[in-house]
Amino acid sequence: MLKAVYDWAILADILDGEQYISFSKVNVYEQHKRDLKQLKSYVKLFLPDKYNDIFKVSVKGRANYVAYSAHIKKGSKTGVLNEKCTNDEFCDYLKKTLGTNKHPGYDNIFSRIEAISLCQSR
Repeated sequence: MLKAVYDWAILADILDGEQYISFSKVNVYEQHKRDLKQLKSYVKLFLPDKYNDIFKVSVKGRANYVAYSAHIKKGSKTGVLNEKCTNDEFCDYLKKTLGTNKHPGYDNIFSRIEAISLCQSR
């Protein structure tokens, strides 16, 4: 009985108000896509010199997007992934790297970083 209640609670968390798991996963994917687009826009606009460090290279000890997503490309080939990290570590890295928000239009992305809910893959 206790396991059934636990399983139901886990399923309810995954469903996140949706009727089907697939609908919930599509919502998570779409939110991740919006987060990433806004984050990339901010970095290109205010920190263009950090763009490659955040999104393109895999370096041991760096909890950047490459380490978080475990996706790296070099040209048309897959590169070598040197590090993996959690969402918490990725958001901590962004807090240190991005510093303070330089434009009120990006308040949402900074609040999602602070809440450690940016680009979640749940």
